[in-house]
Amino acid sequence: MRIFFGIDLSEELRERIGALQAELRPRLHAVRWVPAANLHLTLRFVGETSPERADVLRANLRVPIRREGTFELAFSGLGCFPRVEKPRVLFIGAAPVEDTLLSLQRSVENAIQSGGFEADARRFHPHLTIARFKQLEPALHKTLSDYSEHAWGSMSVSEVILFESRLSASGAHHHVLERFGLGGTNRDQAV
Repeated sequence: MRIFFGIDLSEELRERIGALQAELRPRLHAVRWVPAANLHLTLRFVGETSPERADVLRANLRVPIRREGTFELAFSGLGCFPRVEKPRVLFIGAAPVEDTLLSLQRSVENAIQSGGFEADARRFHPHLTIARFKQLEPALHKTLSDYSEHAWGSMSVSEVILFESRLSASGAHHHVLERFGLGGTNRDQAV
């Protein structure tokens, strides 16, 4: 199974980002758009693992996640990774209104390492991937400039989700395996 920990979007934010994608489609042709149903903020991609190891990660996260409080998360701007000259990912930036997102991400990372997985070598950059580039897009510079300061909205974060990502010819499909409530909200729920 291929798994990751993430934060799901509110329906209101999902609709706004979906509208943005529709607005950008005529400008950006050489991209593959992430379906609105798959939009999320990844806290940590784990990758392929056995169901047994996924169960260890679930158990490792249940207690520390309750110490993390709920928080507001704001989304703004438009950017690309790794750099504008050779883009692979088009994203919207995410910034916590408080400093709790990084603490939450560290808790997830620690639970994963406690489960015997290697530390993630990449630095955490909170973002929503909205498209992936097939090739360099001529309109990219202007598009980034036009949308760099735009605020897309904010949402309250009250849970972390363990997702399974199933790959198919039509793309990835994300399925919720478990929801972990933040701040002792007692919303842990295996699906």
